Amino acid sequence: MERIFLGTARPALQESADFLASRFGNGDELDLSGVVVVVPGRRAGRRLLELLVQRHGERWPGLRPPVIETFEQVPEHLYPVQRPPAPELTQLLVWMSALYAVPAERLRAAIPHRPAMQSVPAWVSLCQSLRRQHADLAAELHSFRTVSDHLRRTGEPEEAARWRTLSEIQDEYHRRLDGLHLWDVQTARRVAVERGECRTERLIVLLGIAEMPTVIRRMLSQCGGQVLALVPVSADLADDFDDFGCVRAERWEQRQLNIPAAAGRIAGGPIEVAQAVTAEVGEVAAHLRADDITIGVADEDLVPLLQQQLADAGLRGNPSDGRPLRGT
Repeated sequence: MERIFLGTARPALQESADFLASRFGNGDELDLSGVVVVVPGRRAGRRLLELLVQRHGERWPGLRPPVIETFEQVPEHLYPVQRPPAPELTQLLVWMSALYAVPAERLRAAIPHRPAMQSVPAWVSLCQSLRRQHADLAAELHSFRTVSDHLRRTGEPEEAARWRTLSEIQDEYHRRLDGLHLWDVQTARRVAVERGECRTERLIVLLGIAEMPTVIRRMLSQCGGQVLALVPVSADLADDFDDFGCVRAERWEQRQLNIPAAAGRIAGGPIEVAQAVTAEVGEVAAHLRADDITIGVADEDLVPLLQQQLADAGLRGNPSDGRPLRGT
């Protein structure tokens, strides 16, 4: 797998846009339609497309952009999708119907306190938990049954029995999805890896991807030389990143960050934090684009407070995940 180290002299998205233009520009044509760029988030994808047009649209007015995806969508470019994937709401409802189908005495082995039939929120919460566990395990090429088998082999009979019941629920979930002629995406990806079905005619470009679940690693590995990783560091750090351009965590655990003390600000509470951030942004906002300023928030509860403080100072903050429907 080819790795390209972009360096740190300029922002990674600018370097990436220029790299794509230099690699695929041919005479008076820049055709990126055969490329799928995988980005960490949707905002990075929008900015990359903007940079391609801004920096190279004048030279190549007929620019054909790449497909830009996040990890949520890219696996379905790598194997034959034979059925429509089940939407998230459908998955939750099918999990609920699978739970209803298991007799109460059998369900008790996995879920000792079964919610009342009329308690819809409790059932939905339970189904969301099952769906998350199912997705997390499938991302590492496991199922509820493989967990049960492992626990049985390691001498944990009670836990093994609980997971065996969960595997029965999972089997019922799959049967009911089959009856709807829908696919569970997580399972479809795992089966595609097990059958060696992953292929692509497009070049997959991984841009600044720090970590990757096992199932996607295996899918990309089956695609052979059709994968390229753009790593936003200098080449002298090559040993600190794996073949996919992801961080080798063990190499960074003891690394000194060398952040100077003068770079820090100490604030007394959430309001003071928001005020300090607003003051810092206000100092640089006059000569930077909004896209050049990123505010990383460790606690999402700070976001509304930050937005209010910025608005009071005549500045506008745009959360990267957009505006939730319940806020409209």
